[in-house]
Amino acid sequence: YDVMLDTMRFTVTFEDTDLMLVNAFEDSWVPSKKSNQLRVHATLDAYTALLSLLVTGGFALEEKGISGPEQIRTWWESAPDFSYPIKATAGTAEFTSQGGSAIVAFEGQVP
Repeated sequence: YDVMLDTMRFTVTFEDTDLMLVNAFEDSWVPSKKSNQLRVHATLDAYTALLSLLVTGGFALEEKGISGPEQIRTWWESAPDFSYPIKATAGTAEFTSQGGSAIVAFEGQVP
């Protein structure tokens, strides 16, 4: 069967801090006995990251003795070197085909 990737969702996480939920609703067809790649674009700006960081990671920042803006600056300056893990967590992808449908969990990390 040809399979369609219907929806995909995941959370972008920097150093175990959840920063944003990404939703992709582009239908992507995968031919029978083939594979396919989908690039999902997400834009995370410093202000949105700071709000998420302060709401979800405020206590962790306090334990580390660092402020939210300092943490954001560290992430933004060291991102090109991949000096901390960037993860896609709590991911789900919904696939449909003539044979039925399935929801698959996934996660990934760079580097």
